[in-house]
Amino acid sequence: MQPQNTKSFKPHRAWGLYILGISFLLAPFINFAIGLKMAGVSDWYSPKTLLWAFLHKADAVSRLQVSVTLVSGFLLFVAKKWSRVLCLIVLIYSLGINIKYNVYSTDNLNSPFLLGSIFSVVGMIVILFYFRYPYLDRRTTKRVAMVLPVECSEFPDDSFSLDNISTKGLRINTDFSTLKKLKSKQPLTVTLMGEKFNVAIQNIYYESFSASFLALTTAQKRKIRDELKKTPE
Repeated sequence: MQPQNTKSFKPHRAWGLYILGISFLLAPFINFAIGLKMAGVSDWYSPKTLLWAFLHKADAVSRLQVSVTLVSGFLLFVAKKWSRVLCLIVLIYSLGINIKYNVYSTDNLNSPFLLGSIFSVVGMIVILFYFRYPYLDRRTTKRVAMVLPVECSEFPDDSFSLDNISTKGLRINTDFSTLKKLKSKQPLTVTLMGEKFNVAIQNIYYESFSASFLALTTAQKRKIRDELKKTPE
């Protein structure tokens, strides 16, 4: 069966997460600067003053919050789902703190805590948005492009072609009409390179889907490794 579609899905770049990560790195310094200005400190914008406030005026809880926020900002540049979960927890905690102080503020509309609450909500929306794209997680195994015809036992009349493969899984191109029949975690039996493989669908994209191998035999693992060695990345 000849493949009719070999165009790969173009992945989204996580610009929103990168911008949010930069905001996380800047937020502690901005919060300290606002606090110093509200306290009437003349050189509230000075890096030396900000460092002095952090070391001598901030309590242990504030220092912990700043440290966790900075670490979370760096982690947003790490393409892992657990890093986004951690940042989501930090934002929820930050929202709770800002709402608490905003309630007791004498001028709620002009309170910096209101701005902090808005930032937390926007940040949570951005992170939740990117949970739609699990392929943002970095792969830890070698993966190479390889265009080969694929047959699927569950859909014998549909056209499939291999897009890329690794020792953990593969991506398969197919028509949109076929993709509408598929479901996440659905098990399939596919034939490629003269061998049948049991796989489970992980993510469904525009014109392709990714799947992980299930219970590979030693011979199947060896065959995949041999093909990866022969094919340049």
